[in-house]
Amino acid sequence: MLRNLHMIRGKSQGTWKFHVKKQKLWRLKAEVLEIKLRRIEATLKQSQEVGDKIKRSRCQLMSECQKLHDDTRHVLNKYYVEPVASKSQSFEEHFRELLESLENMWR
Repeated sequence: MLRNLHMIRGKSQGTWKFHVKKQKLWRLKAEVLEIKLRRIEATLKQSQEVGDKIKRSRCQLMSECQKLHDDTRHVLNKYYVEPVASKSQSFEEHFRELLESLENMWR
């Protein structure tokens, strides 16, 4: 930056002024602005990528929740719309069968 400063003699005797070559100064300002713009663009791109990842994760989670909900509804309809247990079957046996069917669904 100091290379761009030139001492020039003022109109009145004995006074000196510093003069900056405007073209070089404008080039420096343009370079700084380009660097800032590149940084902003990189940050924007990263934030968009993160946003896309969040959307994909959310969609995946929602589909898994929907599948779990459907599976649970299927099991409940199968075992609880019909009579809960026959008289010869104890509640523990019925519950054990219910758990086994749930485990089989997840395999």
